[in-house]
Amino acid sequence: MCRRLAPTPPPIADRRSRATGADGAPTPGFVLTEKLLTMLGPPQPGDHTAPRRPLSDDEQERDRQLQSELERVVGPDGNVYVVGRPGTDD
Repeated sequence: MCRRLAPTPPPIADRRSRATGADGAPTPGFVLTEKLLTMLGPPQPGDHTAPRRPLSDDEQERDRQLQSELERVVGPDGNVYVVGRPGTDD
């Protein structure tokens, strides 16, 4: 009995980024896309070039509370989870 082997996929010859030309410089299309993104996206609620406003006292207190009660943990699968710190259960 003879089994047919699955065909091997063709090797990937060029692993360069599609956004660069042969000399490694950004292509004109990539430069245009980056310019358009400053006007068209990603969606921003407000002027993305304006300086950030300072946090209010309530927001600072909420941030301190979250930082003291929660921590980020990297699971065995590589994902990041936010979990409660030990001893902070209500």
